[in-house]
Amino acid sequence: MTRIEWRPIKTTYLISGRPRPLPVAVTAVVVALIAVIALAVRDDDPGAGGATPGTDMTSAPPVVSAHTREGAAKAAEQIDAAFGSEAMYNPQDRREIFERYVDPASRERLLAAFTDAHQRVAKNIGLDEQGRPPAGADLIVSSTQEKVTVKRYTGDEAKVSVWGTFVFGLIGKNVKEIPPETSKSTSIVDLRWQPGGGWQATDWQVP
Repeated sequence: MTRIEWRPIKTTYLISGRPRPLPVAVTAVVVALIAVIALAVRDDDPGAGGATPGTDMTSAPPVVSAHTREGAAKAAEQIDAAFGSEAMYNPQDRREIFERYVDPASRERLLAAFTDAHQRVAKNIGLDEQGRPPAGADLIVSSTQEKVTVKRYTGDEAKVSVWGTFVFGLIGKNVKEIPPETSKSTSIVDLRWQPGGGWQATDWQVP
């Protein structure tokens, strides 16, 4: 699985020395990705609460955070970072991310929504079925979680707002280049505490 490091990303990509409106190509990609995921998540039946019977939670490493309000905030930050990583474009890596960080009762619903969105974007920009750009090209995808706010906490469930930046670009040979640019967005991560599994996401929304 592609390694994801949980630390703020210091590198930014600016075409000039100052922020400016996103190019049409970047705007279209980012908006399409967020819109498709958000629509799919809202439209799907969330199903019944609780873990799927017989699910082996020990097979997926838990999010390293405490069973506290602060732990929920840290888990939401890590989950949002994983969802905004380049690994999401690879089918196997994407499934491993969801098996690790998403509650069993919500896993397939959310995975289907994210898979549909990432496959659409991958096809539109010329990635192969494994999420790889053509030879000589580089896909640039990263996110930085800058402000995390716990909106609700009840001990075993939490709703956390994560505000941050998202960098997307495609550069190099044999592609229609998308200059790397930074956009800002807020996502809402709903969490449930799983004994032996830590905090796991039950929902993800764009307000």
